[in-house]
Parts: sequence; C-alpha cells; structure tokens
Amino acid sequence: MADTFDDVLSSVRGHRARMTKAGSQAWYRGLSRDQYKLWSTAHRVINQINDECNGNMTSQQMMDFLKQEEKKIFTSFRSQASPFLDQLQRSDWGLVFAMQHYGLPSRLLDWTESFACALYFACADWDGETSAAICLLNPKELNKKSIDVNASVVLDCHVRDGDVPVHNLHPGIMAPIPVLPSVAAEPVYTNPRMVVQQSRFVLCGDVFEPLEEQFPNAIERHVLTPGMSSDIKRFLSLVGMDWASYFPDMEGLARQYRGRSSEFLQRIRDLREELET
Repeated sequence: MADTFDDVLSSVRGHRARMTKAGSQAWYRGLSRDQYKLWSTAHRVINQINDECNGNMTSQQMMDFLKQEEKKIFTSFRSQASPFLDQLQRSDWGLVFAMQHYGLPSRLLDWTESFACALYFACADWDGETSAAICLLNPKELNKKSIDVNASVVLDCHVRDGDVPVHNLHPGIMAPIPVLPSVAAEPVYTNPRMVVQQSRFVLCGDVFEPLEEQFPNAIERHVLTPGMSSDIKRFLSLVGMDWASYFPDMEGLARQYRGRSSEFLQRIRDLREELET
C-alpha cells in the first residue's frame, strides 16, 4: 500500500506506462470507500434482494432474476422515457446509456480514461476518515480472458448481429446463452456528460463475483488513505476540478453551489475551533 499521494501517482504512472507499451489504454474508476466491490447497479440490486431472502437464492436463480428484471426495466423505460429523449438517446444503446445516466439499474459499470475524473469521483463523497480507492483497468486484458478478443469493443448506437458477443448483453435482446460474459466497451457518446467524463463501460455479465475477483490480472486497486486527503484536495483544486466540470448541466451547477456552501460552513467550524483553542 502506498504511503503518500505521490506514491499513488507514481504507481499509476507505472501501470499506465506498461499498458501503453502493450498497446492498451488504462481506464479508471474512483471509489469513495476502498471496501466497495466492483458490481454493476443491476447486480447490486439482486444482491440486496438475495440478502433480504437470507441468502437463499441459488446462483442460477440470481442470474435468471437479473435478466428478467433488467429486461422489464428496459422495456418500461423505453416506453415511458422516449418522448423525453432525443433521437440519439432513443437508439438501442443510447437508451441503455440514458438508463445509466438517470440512475436506473443496469449492467453498465462506469469507467473513465481520465485519472483526474476518477480521482474527483473518489473524493466527491469521501469522508476523509476511511480509505477510498482508484481502480485501474486493462480493458484488453479483461476482454482477452472473458471473450477471447484482445481489444476493447466499440458500442455502436444500434444493435447488430455483428456486435457479437456485445449484442447478447443488450437488455432488449438477452440472448439465451447460459452465462453471459463481461465485456469492456467504448461507447458512442450520446450526452455531454459522457464526453467530459471520457466515459468507458464494462458490460457486466451474469456472474455475481465482483470484477476484481473475476479478472485479478486486469484490475489494480490503489488505496487512498485518510492521510492523503489534504494533498488530493489541493491537487484537484490546482487543476480546477468541480461538479460543473463533469456534470455540464443544471445538476452540475446545483451540486457545485451546494459544495461551496458546505466548504464555507466547514471553514467557519475550523475557524471557531481555532479560536476556542
């Protein structure tokens, strides 16, 4: 485990350099708690349901339930949300990206090509008292093991038979394959957030083991300890990152102003503590 934030940066640079030399591109994901596992939102929902059933669901029941629920959610979303989406967002994969955008459960697990973006999201809800983390993914390595394709896959707007095996993972299709594989995919951008966040996705398959356990050689986890919090905040402030940087819409502006209010209140608390001592 790295002792300082500079150690983390050095380690990330080393991993990225090795991937670049091998012809791959590093993808990143920020976690506000190091204990969090790499599951999609759809998998998390089924895990929660299984927990409520005292863990009595079999692996096959969980996989079947995952497919059924995802298809139901997608069909309902497509029917009800279409009037509010533009033509690109109403495309086959555009609808799935919109589901993710608005917080509906899906197989998509967000990644980014920007280390700064992942770092910002790791710290956005970080309490600074427990460890956070940055996960680094080698998409070519994941796909090589999962689908025997030595490259990341491009998701076009529309599902085509030639997209094998990616089209099988689309919730409107859900091909009758016993166990759908996970796939690292580069999307066609259908909204401004995906552009500024340099979005990449892993379409998580049917297996309920978290990705880091399925593909240990493709994923590196870099722990951000509480002692690094101040240095990380100074780094993000130096490069000018805030909510509006990654949410170029009204939600981003609202989060930015709420964040400023929280920072102002914290400065008052810190000043009061100094005066009291």
